[in-house]
Amino acid sequence: MSNEYNNYAASEIWRMWRECNHNISVVSRETGLSWYQVNQILIKGEPVRNTSSINAIVISDMHIPYHHPDSFAFLEAVKDKYEINRVLNVGDILDKHQTSYHAKEHEALGTNEEFRDSKYYINKLAELFPVMDIAMGNHDALTKRKAKDVGIPRYMLKTDQEAYGLPDTWNFKESFDYPDMQDLHMRHTIGTNTKLNAKQFSSNSVQGHHHSEFCISYFADVNKIRWSMSVACLIDHKHPVFTYNKSALTRPILGLGLILNNEPKLAPMQLDIGGRWNGEL
Repeated sequence: MSNEYNNYAASEIWRMWRECNHNISVVSRETGLSWYQVNQILIKGEPVRNTSSINAIVISDMHIPYHHPDSFAFLEAVKDKYEINRVLNVGDILDKHQTSYHAKEHEALGTNEEFRDSKYYINKLAELFPVMDIAMGNHDALTKRKAKDVGIPRYMLKTDQEAYGLPDTWNFKESFDYPDMQDLHMRHTIGTNTKLNAKQFSSNSVQGHHHSEFCISYFADVNKIRWSMSVACLIDHKHPVFTYNKSALTRPILGLGLILNNEPKLAPMQLDIGGRWNGEL
C-alpha cells in the first residue's frame, strides 16, 4: 500500500484511540485489527504531516452520473500537474435525481440505470482519488431525507459507502476542520456571500453548492487575514435533470479549487464552443 494510505490509516487509528478515551480494545473491535496490531501502530507514534507541502484539490458538485463528460480527464490532469496529495470534496458528489424532491425528468435515467451508472463513475473517482474527505451535500443526503419522510429509521438504511461499494478511506461527514491547513473549515454550504463567510468565521473556509459562485474573498481584522472560497461545479449543465435551474439568470461555472501550500487558487475548466474541455489548465 502507498505511504499516503498507510499514514491515513495510522492517523485514523490515533483519532479513534483519542475519541474512545485511549481504549485499545474499542479500537480493535471497531477496526477488526488485533489488540497487538493496534498497539504496534500507537507505539510508532502519530504520523506528522508536513504542512509546508500540502497540495489539496477541492472538488464540488459533480452530481454523478450527470457530470460533465470531461470531468475525469480534467481532474486527472489537475492531479498530475499540481502533485495533489490531499483531496477535499464539498459534496453533492451524487445527484440521486430519482430520489429528489424535484419533478422527475423523462429524459433522465431510470432508477436502476441511475444507480448502476452512479456506482460505476463514483468508483472510477475512487480509483483516481483513493483517499478523500467528503462534506455531505443536500443531494448526498436525499436517501436519508426521503426515508425520514416515510418513517424509516437510519439504522435500517445502507450508507453510501455500503450501497456503492466505496473504500473506507473515503470519509463522509457534515463538515471538516483541518488544523494543519491553517484551521481550514469545510462544509457543503455556508452562504453565497463569501466575503461575509470570511468575516464571520474565525478560520479560512471552503464551500460548494452554489453552482454559479466561483471566487475567493478575503477579510482582515486586527489579528489576521482570512479567506473563504466558493467552488463551482463539474456538472453537464445541458442535461435535462438540471431543468430546475434554467430560469435562473446566472449560469453554472465549471471548475475546482486548489489549496497549494495553504494558498487558495481557482482552476476553471475552460470549454470550447462545443461545450467540451479544451485541455488547458
